[in-house]
Amino acid sequence: MSAVLLPSGWYSPASVSDHTEIYRHPAKPEWGRGILVEEREAKLILHWEDGAEHAVGSAYRDRLELVELDAGEAAELSDRILDLRSRALKALERAAKAKTSRKRTAARPAAKVSFDEQLRRFEAAFPGGFTGEAFERGERGIAGGQPVEGGRQAAVDLARELLAPGAFGDPDAVSEAALRLLGTGNLLHPFEGALRFKTIAPEDRPRMADALRELLHAGGAPGPRFDRFVESLAVRGTGGAPARPTWPLCTIFSGLFDPATHLFVKPKLLLEQAAVVQVTVDYSPLPTSTTYQQFLAAARAVEERLRAAGHQPRDLLDIAAFVSSTLSARAAAAAAPAAPPVPAPAEP
Repeated sequence: MSAVLLPSGWYSPASVSDHTEIYRHPAKPEWGRGILVEEREAKLILHWEDGAEHAVGSAYRDRLELVELDAGEAAELSDRILDLRSRALKALERAAKAKTSRKRTAARPAAKVSFDEQLRRFEAAFPGGFTGEAFERGERGIAGGQPVEGGRQAAVDLARELLAPGAFGDPDAVSEAALRLLGTGNLLHPFEGALRFKTIAPEDRPRMADALRELLHAGGAPGPRFDRFVESLAVRGTGGAPARPTWPLCTIFSGLFDPATHLFVKPKLLLEQAAVVQVTVDYSPLPTSTTYQQFLAAARAVEERLRAAGHQPRDLLDIAAFVSSTLSARAAAAAAPAAPPVPAPAEP
């Protein structure tokens, strides 16, 4: 049995025939029945009775339950799903228009320190700068010119191995590789990294793997690729409810694979850094390519100032380390002047 698909990836009641494929997903009964509308290289695209489009990895096709309907019943189902889908798309369109029409407040918190103070903190903590022993060992994870196991340079090397162009044939293998990377480099707390990533259901892994491959290796404008990867991270929260992927989770893989181009984002400190270098960030808790490009502009501004001061950061991972090591609460506490000694009481 083969699906009757339209070039647009949509269908009309007239296209429904005895050859249309209709399925149920045993693990997602709330979706209802779904009509197959498109087959891509690694996934099936179906429109369901809940009014949404859900993808299923091609490798999991045999887990779907085929629904047998005659032509009349199939046409009736098609009409209903088409109406639901149309309503859902219109609702999304209205929400998007409302969002863009609202005046958003750009996030530029007041700078707590100057860049000169950051530079002073950095040079005091890391004699020799980015190539000095203190920074290489403590931040980059390099000792004697070699990566230290579990350090950030080792994580970069591992990412280049595990996420190479030829490593994306098996979505489950890509997921396992991603989990390995989330446990390296001491960059992410397990709650926002590995534990959250593990909530991605098996049927959503092909979509995630495909979006990650495009983010790292496809050409074209980077914005749509970034947004598609964020959307593909179908993580879950308490009780299995859909959850928002965090900025660190959305940027860790690209930030390790190609740190010369991609930025690993921890938003709280980067917002502070943007204020220091006077870059406006239209912040959104849900990662977007627009906000990411603004974070990237702030990081490049920091890099430019560092080079003007005679420092040589390797890449944007070094820039992220500079930000965290000079703006964190620990850095502020270390830079605070010591309290003056309390004078001893005078002798009677």
